[in-house]
Amino acid sequence: MIKERSELKPVAKNSVVGLGELTHGTLEQVDLARAKRFMKKVLNLRVVRHVPPAQMIAGKNDAIIVSLGVNKAPNQEYTTRWILSVPDAEGVSKVRDRALAFREEFPVKQIGEVQESNGEHSLSIQDEDGNWWEIVNRPASHYENIFARGDC
Repeated sequence: MIKERSELKPVAKNSVVGLGELTHGTLEQVDLARAKRFMKKVLNLRVVRHVPPAQMIAGKNDAIIVSLGVNKAPNQEYTTRWILSVPDAEGVSKVRDRALAFREEFPVKQIGEVQESNGEHSLSIQDEDGNWWEIVNRPASHYENIFARGDC
């Protein structure tokens, strides 16, 4: 059973942050306008240019990504990726189809095949800036269940 946030206890006694929200992370992109179009058209994310050198990216929850404009694309490994959850396996396939359909407009480096493991379907895309995106149909309770189980 997933606990309500108010039922969770802070990790460290007398913690100032306690169970504060993890609000955002960052990624780097060379052409923010082009990246914005990719994230909206292919990944179906909300994107807004909130200040000239950066833009905010969000799905349907409160966590966001801040995209920073840079002169040179980052060299990222697959282990440094953003995971986007969609409701079902069909959603994973639809993202792949959109990535392929817009490949000429957004020349992504890699579009993986849809993989299935333990009932979850996933897909990996490396955008033209080298950022990795994993699209997966994972239940909303997935991460809360991991924390509820505790350390292995």
